[in-house]
Amino acid sequence: AIRGLVAEGRRLANVMAGPYRQDMLAKCDRVEQLSGHLAELSARGEGETPQARAVAAQLQESLKDLKSKMQEAMTQEVSDVFSDTTTPIKLLAVAATSPPDAPNREEVFNERSANFENHAARLGATADKAAAVGTANIATVEGIQATVKTSRELTPQVVSAARILLRNPGNQAAYEHFETMKNQWIDNVEKMTGLVDEAIDTKSLMDASEEAIKKDIDKCKVAMANVQPQMLVAGATSIARRANRILLVAKREVENSEDPRFREAVKNASDELSKTISPMVMDAKAVAGNITDPNLQKGFLDSGYRILG
Repeated sequence: AIRGLVAEGRRLANVMAGPYRQDMLAKCDRVEQLSGHLAELSARGEGETPQARAVAAQLQESLKDLKSKMQEAMTQEVSDVFSDTTTPIKLLAVAATSPPDAPNREEVFNERSANFENHAARLGATADKAAAVGTANIATVEGIQATVKTSRELTPQVVSAARILLRNPGNQAAYEHFETMKNQWIDNVEKMTGLVDEAIDTKSLMDASEEAIKKDIDKCKVAMANVQPQMLVAGATSIARRANRILLVAKREVENSEDPRFREAVKNASDELSKTISPMVMDAKAVAGNITDPNLQKGFLDSGYRILG
């Protein structure tokens, strides 16, 4: 179990930024070192000595420290990867139903089907990690594993159905088959998202989403300074997706709680947040159309900070 945890910790470290990676790897090394030391003492018949008990206590503390760090990293990954689960499949649908005379029809389809498959693989891999590292009960873990298995079975079927539709434009049977597969995939990924949220500490997920929105706002500031309207629109789109993700998590919290005061407080906060998303998107469109206007820039940043509340 310790070896598996350390291996997962190293895998998580590989996708982290410099100093965070070093910190995670150091924690993995520490657990491995103490575990090895304890095994040596046991092999020499010294497993019950005061020294072994001291090493075992240090190992317990280091394991707790490593698991906490892994959960923090996992929460950040869930916040990023699950902020938008359905755009790639929707873009694939647009490509599959494009008119026969659309330019680069086949190339666009191939690019979008590859993006969809990569996205589905990332969702599955992240969900697997949440099941391994999170604080979930056995039913949630098994539920995550089942939805990941279903996703891996459905993804190639969706691509195949989309390709048949691409090759047979206007064919009603091909269209209905693709729609059925697409909706099955979306229903399954929505179920997966809910289970992953159960496996992750809600407050940590909210905090990670808030930090990510702050970073998106910083990216938008850079875009405005460098006169890059497309980068600004991408940042604003990301902010809106993350805010909608927070609303989804909050809705589940309300549904799962029996405390009327808590439900009311979360509902009121959700209502306030939902009112801020559309104005921010509108302000982003306005500033993208005239990116050097300081008044429009200020209006957009003000509405971005209102989302953070």
